[in-house]
Amino acid sequence: MAQKEWREKITSKIIATYLSHLQEFPPYRQRHFVYRASLIYQSPQLRQALQQQKEYLRSLIPAFEEYLDDPESKIPYIKQRLKEYRCRKINDRPKLEQWKKLIEVRTHHPYLWLYFYFRRLLKLNKKKWTLRLKSLAQPIHQKILNHPNFVRYAPVTATNIFFLHAYLGILDQRAEYIRLFRKIFQKVSSSDALTLTNYIYGLTHIVIGDSCFYAYWPDRENLAWTIEQFDRDQTPR
Repeated sequence: MAQKEWREKITSKIIATYLSHLQEFPPYRQRHFVYRASLIYQSPQLRQALQQQKEYLRSLIPAFEEYLDDPESKIPYIKQRLKEYRCRKINDRPKLEQWKKLIEVRTHHPYLWLYFYFRRLLKLNKKKWTLRLKSLAQPIHQKILNHPNFVRYAPVTATNIFFLHAYLGILDQRAEYIRLFRKIFQKVSSSDALTLTNYIYGLTHIVIGDSCFYAYWPDRENLAWTIEQFDRDQTPR
């Protein structure tokens, strides 16, 4: 079997397995999977799942506009979700503490993702939405940049926010964020499991963010430093 044919066969099996268990995941994880799978594969089952996600997304437009009108009105909802959050991984509890400390940042994150999917899947690009998000972005960025521990313990949330803002044409401060990230994780010991885990998560999501969240190939030149860091930290000592 040719390599390409083998790869396509494995891809189809993996996607079919996920789709058969899709309802077991929360809605946002369903959306993440279906969107990403649709970028590399097509099938009647996947197209149906994608259409269902689009319909569900349309139902979330009122909640998104409520957030834009009054961001603080959504904080109680996010606080309740954090109370229900189950810590399973080594980095979950410290991350949860940072989310609670910067609750405005944590509240912004899911609504920013909604706007991303409105743009990518529904092809909605309302000027008033973008202008409102631009007014919210700078204070959110400043909170993150002024709280290194948020980057240290919630690197995925922090990275997503900076790269989503840049990709969506809202505010591009990726350079400032990456400088802070590299400073925080300048020294990573393999014996420090928590820091190493957060470092790998953050570094991986910087690569994903640079690809505009799987839309394009990442820029090799932009990411040269990440390869250097991976090489450095995987070299036996």
